[in-house]
Amino acid sequence: MRRKTAPQRLVISPSKAMAYPLLGFSLIEVLVALVILSVSLGALYGAATRAMTNARVAHEYAIAVVLAESILDQHRYVTTAQFEASGVWGEYAWAVRSWPVTAEGPEEVTVQGLSVLQNLEASVTWVDSDQGRTIDLMTVVPLRANPE
Repeated sequence: MRRKTAPQRLVISPSKAMAYPLLGFSLIEVLVALVILSVSLGALYGAATRAMTNARVAHEYAIAVVLAESILDQHRYVTTAQFEASGVWGEYAWAVRSWPVTAEGPEEVTVQGLSVLQNLEASVTWVDSDQGRTIDLMTVVPLRANPE
């Protein structure tokens, strides 16, 4: 009959342990890698959020500019001095007003006592994230009698 022997233990001496390097990462290395990854992803998320906000604001400004240009185009001339009008288009409020053009001095450019040129300003305002925004466009238009 065979004799039972006790299982043998594997004993590694310190000199042999150095001969076989450990494979894998330590807990500290994994934690440092996770911290670096989370900081990098946080920075990327912040940059993406700012880019989306900037794109939305640019879109809103583009709409406001087109609206102001359309208002100025509708008023290629004014029929009354000191003309004023206003309205709302969607979330955009607009106003247009005119006043006499002055020459290099305080006097107006007039023909037979009437100012022939008027400054025309179109203002468009809207609220964006609790912040009011405004764009103003200005041109010069003639003052004409009402064509009938």
